[in-house]
Amino acid sequence: MSETSIQIILYAAVTSAVLLVLLLWVALRISGKLTRLERRLTAGRNEPQHAFHPLESLEERKATNREQKDLFKQFIAEDPDRAKLPKKEQFVGFRRWRQEHGLNWH
Repeated sequence: MSETSIQIILYAAVTSAVLLVLLLWVALRISGKLTRLERRLTAGRNEPQHAFHPLESLEERKATNREQKDLFKQFIAEDPDRAKLPKKEQFVGFRRWRQEHGLNWH
């Protein structure tokens, strides 16, 4: 083999080694970022769920709404003057009434 062909082979080997090291470095960085992203996503699952759960059936939601409407009617029936109040004041009073009767969700 001539000296030129040996230099070409050496050049190709060094270039390949450098590219492999760069690929390994990129793969490790991506892996680290994915691990951090995974941790963030799984940490978000530990947060409390909202009042509406997407898997809750339609019938369960309807029943809950009926119960709340019935409670509101009971609240108004206890004092008919409450029906004359503006809606905002009615709902403030209803929230207070639910709390007094131990009917609040929280």
